[in-house]
Amino acid sequence: LDQEEIEVAAVNAQAGGLKALKLYGMVGVPGETEQDVDATIAMMLSLKKAAPKLKLTLGCSTFVPKSHTPFQWYGVDKAADKRLKRLEKELRKAGIQFRPESYKWSVVQA
Repeated sequence: LDQEEIEVAAVNAQAGGLKALKLYGMVGVPGETEQDVDATIAMMLSLKKAAPKLKLTLGCSTFVPKSHTPFQWYGVDKAADKRLKRLEKELRKAGIQFRPESYKWSVVQA
């Protein structure tokens, strides 16, 4: 789905009587940049504007590489903790709930 399709779905959900919408994301994916985080924030703010009556929530986890995959030696990206905090700061001040998975728990899992 692209951003426009997600916005249309949010507007339709609101028009259909839904009260809340929860989206899920991930930080720390190999190759992720600050621009990716900027895009996530922009998308959530755009959804808030398009469907202002919806209670928006973003659940977010940290990428944890699993053994026997091409990513097994990557480890947990140390920048992920900072990105989670940035998402929390920007989204909460816009009235969007942010539910991150614990960065420390992600490190334990890795």
